[in-house]
Amino acid sequence: MHEGCGYEIHNSKYHNITRYTKEKIKRLEELKIKPFNAGQFLMLASVAMARHFTNVKFITHLWQKEYFFEQSFLNTYFNYNEAANTSLLEDYFSIYYIAQHRIETLKLDKSKNIHYAGDPCNGSTKLEFLKSEFPNYYDILT
Repeated sequence: MHEGCGYEIHNSKYHNITRYTKEKIKRLEELKIKPFNAGQFLMLASVAMARHFTNVKFITHLWQKEYFFEQSFLNTYFNYNEAANTSLLEDYFSIYYIAQHRIETLKLDKSKNIHYAGDPCNGSTKLEFLKSEFPNYYDILT
């Protein structure tokens, strides 16, 4: 989840296929379960996780309404069932939203994985963004 987003973003089409009640949003906030970006997904490979993904796949076959790629289904399933620990994301990932971050505001933590979130686009669009907005870091990374 990128900086500045509150728990109400759980109800966006990018993070859910249903609408949470105010009570459910409050519960997610109490548990510190944030909506996550499925661009990078950290999980423990286990039999239980395989069952979770079988359930997510089942939901995708049933759902006939609007959704945002697999991210809507993953957030709905894991967050609604309180099966996500999104606090770990803050320990391992830095998420920069393409439309909001610029080089003058960048605080790059090189001990974390970096994910550039934004509108759906191909990889070359994100690479061009990286080259133009973060040339010093791009040179280090390549």
